[in-house]
Amino acid sequence: MRFVDSLHCCVPARWPLVRVLTLLIPLLAASGNSVAGNVNLAWDPVATATGYRLHYGTSSGNYSSSVDAKNQTTITVFGLTDGTTFFFAVTAYNSATTSGFSNEVTAVPASSPNPFPDTTPPAQPKNLQITVQ
Repeated sequence: MRFVDSLHCCVPARWPLVRVLTLLIPLLAASGNSVAGNVNLAWDPVATATGYRLHYGTSSGNYSSSVDAKNQTTITVFGLTDGTTFFFAVTAYNSATTSGFSNEVTAVPASSPNPFPDTTPPAQPKNLQITVQ
C-alpha cells in the first residue's frame, strides 16, 4: 500500500505522512532593531521515525535549507529575514529510509517592538539651578 501526499509524491505505507500541526506566531530576536525573525514549528510524531528534518526556503517546494530536529517534534528556526515569505516542510527518517515531505506551511517573520523593554531608570538630572527674576 502507498500513500500520495499533497505534492503527489508516493510514500511507502509504513511512513504515514508527517503533518505539520502548528505554525506559531513568529518570535523575535532579543534586539528591538532586529532584522532576523524566528519561527516555531510543531508536527505529529511518526511511530517508526527516529528523527525529523525540517526543510525550508523562499519558494514553494524549493527548500534550500534544512535543520535536523533529531527526535523532537518541535523546532525553532532562527535568523530568518523579516518580511520574507518562508516555506516549511518536514520529513521523517529512520536508519533505513526517509519519508516524503509533509504538507507545506508558510510564515513571514516581521519586526516588532522589543519583547524585553529596557527597565533601567534614566540617570538622575544634575546641576539644577534656579534663577529668580
